[in-house]
Amino acid sequence: MKTSIKEISNNLFDIKKASLLIIILPYIGFNFQELILSPYYSFVNLFFLLATLLLIEFFYKLITIKFKKFSTFITIIVTSFLMVFFYGYYFVNPIYNFFNINWAIEIR
Repeated sequence: MKTSIKEISNNLFDIKKASLLIIILPYIGFNFQELILSPYYSFVNLFFLLATLLLIEFFYKLITIKFKKFSTFITIIVTSFLMVFFYGYYFVNPIYNFFNINWAIEIR
């Protein structure tokens, strides 16, 4: 099953399809102050970070092209993992507060 470069590039720039950058870039934007104040911050490191994100996005789109039969399943799994990985505290904190306030159950 061969995929052409044109199909990959069309899929890469198609904003109607799932994109990892839509999840990752806001996280970097919200934490930009910490990124700037970090002793490891430099424009070269920022360039490498963005290049790595684009490379990950490219391979993600390539996987969804290669496995069209499972593309929806792969998209749901990867997107769910990234949302919990980057924004996990914001999803879990309301549930934790609900149990802790209503039933005084300490969840660790």
